[in-house]
Amino acid sequence: MPFQLALGTAPGDVAAHLVGLSVGGRVEVFQEVASSSGRSLGRKWLPAEKGQALKIQDQVKTYPGARARLQFTDQTEGPPPSGPSIFNIGGDTVIAISEFKYRFDEPIPARGIIDLIRGKIRHFIRGLGQNSDFSVRAGVSVCRLRDAEAEVEYDPDSGRLLVQAHKGKVVVTSPYVSRIVKQGKSAMFIDGKDKSSGGPS
Repeated sequence: MPFQLALGTAPGDVAAHLVGLSVGGRVEVFQEVASSSGRSLGRKWLPAEKGQALKIQDQVKTYPGARARLQFTDQTEGPPPSGPSIFNIGGDTVIAISEFKYRFDEPIPARGIIDLIRGKIRHFIRGLGQNSDFSVRAGVSVCRLRDAEAEVEYDPDSGRLLVQAHKGKVVVTSPYVSRIVKQGKSAMFIDGKDKSSGGPS
């Protein structure tokens, strides 16, 4: 059953675009569909297309062996230029765009929440994209990715969450823990509890 999402705002209701799809892999998008007359037909899973616009509440599903790249609309020409925020979606993954707010004239122009329902995603910094503030929710944990390039992997069946900080740092919080994962380090959580060896990184 599709994930139940929070609401937010985005320019023109468009939060991101699918700018990359793996050749031969199966990727689907769960979004509202309209008839030729404009009447809503409800939300359905449909094959994804490169360049496809995604709105808040939309979901992306990749099947095993498939990949996709999500580019948010928080890119400006400046001065100074900033963004865009980019997420690579691994195979056998389901994500949902739960919140996205963008105001280019604010110190933190974009704030967003992605629900990682299962699988793996990686956040990339582009230009001054570090000025945007994104969080990834995975089960009971939240991974804050501001000014960070990181990989987040989540298995809902076991409750296992793996966080790897490639650049910057990731702040992971849950009802049980608040932990900073520093650059070059990783941490593992089970149902929100820190299970990493060697203590905090």
